[in-house]
Amino acid sequence: MRNITPAGRGHNRRGVLPAGLQILPTSLLILAALSPAAGCGGDQRRAAPPASAVAQVKLDVTALDDWLAILDRSLSGKSVPAESYQRLFELPAYALQGKDPRIFSPSILQKCTEYVCQRAAGDTADVTPPRRADIVANCDYLRQRADEARDFAVVLADDQYRNRVWELARRWIGESRLPGSITVHAMVGPTSLGFQAPDHVLLDAGLALAAGKEQAARMTASRLYAELATPAGPQPPDAASGREALRQTLRFLHHGAVIAWIAGGAELEFDGRHDHLGAPRRETRTTQERAAGLLNYSFRLLDGMLDPGREDLLQTNGNAVDDLLRPRWGYETLGFAMADVIASRGGEEALLALSGDTAAFLNAYQSALGAGSVMPPFPPQLLEQLDGLVREP
Repeated sequence: MRNITPAGRGHNRRGVLPAGLQILPTSLLILAALSPAAGCGGDQRRAAPPASAVAQVKLDVTALDDWLAILDRSLSGKSVPAESYQRLFELPAYALQGKDPRIFSPSILQKCTEYVCQRAAGDTADVTPPRRADIVANCDYLRQRADEARDFAVVLADDQYRNRVWELARRWIGESRLPGSITVHAMVGPTSLGFQAPDHVLLDAGLALAAGKEQAARMTASRLYAELATPAGPQPPDAASGREALRQTLRFLHHGAVIAWIAGGAELEFDGRHDHLGAPRRETRTTQERAAGLLNYSFRLLDGMLDPGREDLLQTNGNAVDDLLRPRWGYETLGFAMADVIASRGGEEALLALSGDTAAFLNAYQSALGAGSVMPPFPPQLLEQLDGLVREP
């Protein structure tokens, strides 16, 4: 396995947080590449990576290199055996991910890669497009930017990227909770970003190139925070009681706020040339407008739930806010909007100072709200009740 370093380009379109950046660690990143089989290597040579002083963050591009070799062979009209893709999936970048083969597999990647090559040659008249339009778009984007992808060590792997990842990780997670080093595995597949304990990040090359260097570094650090700074206790759906479910929902809301803040927002900028990530937004509301809707609806769900004598209601409906926020990045959307309110008054340092203290996070949000804000304040009695809930041992 070859470990080198990452770099980036500009981005211009908006998209929601990639699936791999959700609070739940269920979606792992997948990227494609295969160890060059006989006759599959090609004559391309990577530019020499820049020297780096950052030993803590390494980049493994073996899988990306091998997928590019397959792409070159396919574009030249030569057949690539299925065994080549199978060997590709035996590389660490794929072996670590443990994905459901019904979602992503060697055969799915092979179909998408072959279709992209056929389409580039104008030979798809009688070919049914693969179902995974997202992977097709990703493969085609990397085909268009093959030279930059081939020089990944220079384009997205220089000291600036690696220093930024480590800087953000140390700042928000704390060095004591970080592994001694982190290996970032560049792959090709669905546009997502994943983590495999104890120290492996799975980074989609198309996602990284479409995001650009700074955004790719922020997303990488955000994913590390999501996994290494997870609140103690169960996920809300696994809580033993409604009371615990609501307490954990609030803690994960704070957690989601920091995840989105590190990533750069609840909406991210991507290269418009990427047909999947760079597609125009369908959502016309701003992040704050969507977050305000989520928070106002949460107030209605919580109305009376924490009043004395209503333990039955809390036991039955304690997971209602989690049900509201879990789909469609609700935790990150609402959390980021609340974090933005806090930072607008006290800067990022104010948000950082709240690390691990959800009660302080809720109160800081309430105190930082200004007149005319799109975001609504908590009803005073509800805020007092929630403050007491999250402070319970």
